[in-house]
Amino acid sequence: MKLRDVLAKLAEWGKEYPIFLTLQTRTGALSTALREFGAMCLRAENYELAVEVFLAAVSMRPDNCWLWHNLSTAYQGVSDRDRALDCARRALELNESHAEIWTQFGVLLRDTGQTQQAKAAFELASRTSF
Repeated sequence: MKLRDVLAKLAEWGKEYPIFLTLQTRTGALSTALREFGAMCLRAENYELAVEVFLAAVSMRPDNCWLWHNLSTAYQGVSDRDRALDCARRALELNESHAEIWTQFGVLLRDTGQTQQAKAAFELASRTSF
C-alpha cells in the first residue's frame, strides 16, 4: 500500500470509526493503533476491514512478523488462502521462533492439500516457543 493510500484510509477510518482515533491518542503510535484496530476487526469477524487495516500496518512496519501473521489471519477470514500463505511465509521469514506462526502456517498448508509440508510445520511448531 502506498503512503497516499494509507493516509486516505486513515482519514476514512478516523471518520467512520471513532475508536480508531481513540486508539491513536491512547497509544501515541500509529502502527500500534493500527495493530489494535485490526485486532478488534478480527475479533468482530470483520475480515475485509481487517485485511485493509493490516495492509496499511505492514506498509508502515514491513519488518513486524506479528503484523504479517495478523494479515495472514485476516486473509484466512476472507478465504484467500494463497495470500494467507504468502503472509504466513513472510512472518516466518522475519521470525521463525514462534509456535503460533508455525501452527497457522501448518493449518494453511494442510487446508491447501500440502500435507507433508503441513506435518513439517506442525513439528517445528512443537519445538518452538509460544
